[in-house]
Amino acid sequence: MYKDRLHWSLDSLALLPKLNMERPTTLILFLLIFCNTAFATVQLLPDRLEWPLHQKQPKKIFVNSMSDLFHSQVPEDYIQQVFNTMRQAHWHTFQVLTKRSGRLRQLAPRIDWPKNVWMGVSVENDAMTARINALRGCGAPITLNPCWVRSLP
Repeated sequence: MYKDRLHWSLDSLALLPKLNMERPTTLILFLLIFCNTAFATVQLLPDRLEWPLHQKQPKKIFVNSMSDLFHSQVPEDYIQQVFNTMRQAHWHTFQVLTKRSGRLRQLAPRIDWPKNVWMGVSVENDAMTARINALRGCGAPITLNPCWVRSLP
């Protein structure tokens, strides 16, 4: 049953021991796309693509916050550039989350999935659980599975 809130818990997924990693100490927001406050305009930020390559200490990097790499207005070649950067910056772990499971399913066969990318989908209610099937079939080496938790009043 869907609860009011979706919570990603890497510890509860037992991913960290499988990957021989400790609890993340750094989570950086790596914004490659910006949506204005009305979420009507998508603005690409290619000047930020090389930022991870200059960070020498391994980091956990959340690729998008308040945006979506798989948005229909983000060109496929830009998405490929993002994945190329993530592939080159192999010492980091990149977390990508999308609500656009249809676009993920469409582009997934053309993506060379790096081993350091953790792919996930947002599931905000029961009607959106079908997104999980797109995630399962995308081909990413590591997928984040949702844990349902109850919202606090």
